[in-house]
Amino acid sequence: MTQVIALNIYPVKSLQGIVLNSSTLELPGLRHDRRYMIIDRENRFVTQRELPAMATIKTQVSKNNVILQNDKGDDLMIESSLGGEKVTVTIWQDEVVASLVRAEINESLSDMLSADLRLVFMEKAGDRLADETYAKKGKPVSFADGFPVLIANEASLTALNDEITSEDHESVDMARFRANIVIDGDMAWDEDSWKVVKIGNIIFDAVKPCTRCIVTTRDQTSGVGDENNQPIKALSKLRRSKADGIRGFLFGVNLVPREVGEVSVGDSFEVLERRDEPWPVGL
Repeated sequence: MTQVIALNIYPVKSLQGIVLNSSTLELPGLRHDRRYMIIDRENRFVTQRELPAMATIKTQVSKNNVILQNDKGDDLMIESSLGGEKVTVTIWQDEVVASLVRAEINESLSDMLSADLRLVFMEKAGDRLADETYAKKGKPVSFADGFPVLIANEASLTALNDEITSEDHESVDMARFRANIVIDGDMAWDEDSWKVVKIGNIIFDAVKPCTRCIVTTRDQTSGVGDENNQPIKALSKLRRSKADGIRGFLFGVNLVPREVGEVSVGDSFEVLERRDEPWPVGL
């Protein structure tokens, strides 16, 4: 039986994640996942793409508070940010109204990352919606790149690492892909054909494969980039998208939940419906 083998949340987009045994699934994603986001002075989102040092900041959740810790052991407590000053922020093509945290927190965060930064919080589900090109209308999403939940298949990572190590490069771990849910599938790239899946008692629409960027080439504790540009180099050989409107290299699948509930490690995974044709990949 295929099952969930890992659950992860990332309370602050692009900082380190938290490994969980169980989590409450809400319509925008797993509870606490990517509800905070770092922005620059133009109110545009900032990630490890621009600032690799973000990978060095650990996160914890205590009740409704988030605690950040840098690699020197310095802690920064972020109290619940409901009701903060509102600001319109840009994430990809979306503009979203979010709440700023207190000025002194922003100052401390800027010191941690040696950049002029601010932190914002998404207060309400529905303040941002998933791309209706792929998801049904009106589906809320957090500050994730595009959709509420990202799932990855362990068998696909094994196949990818076979390609990487065939060139005498070191294998990569699943942390590089920052997935919320990992399953122990027995067939590599089986996810290309998923349309509707069930995890435990919750049904999801598998709406779009995930295109990967330079973040996957960075160690997710140090921010140091892979000198061989892996896994992007291997993905460029194995997983180049040929789907209309989707450019890049694919790993993992974006899910949109149809309902809320609990998700746990050990939950069963089942494909309820498959696409007529798998997502096309090739050279």
